[in-house]
Amino acid sequence: MAKHTITLIPGDGIGPELTRAMTRVVDATGVDIEWETVEAGADVMEK
Repeated sequence: MAKHTITLIPGDGIGPELTRAMTRVVDATGVDIEWETVEAGADVMEK
């Protein structure tokens, strides 16, 4: 089975918490995924 690269943008606020839960659910499917995390949101804009 081929590995899938998926871009993940957690954002801010509740985004990171939802993202952690969602990645656990998707990873449980057994699909070979490489998560490519890109930061976004108010904290990133301030930097």
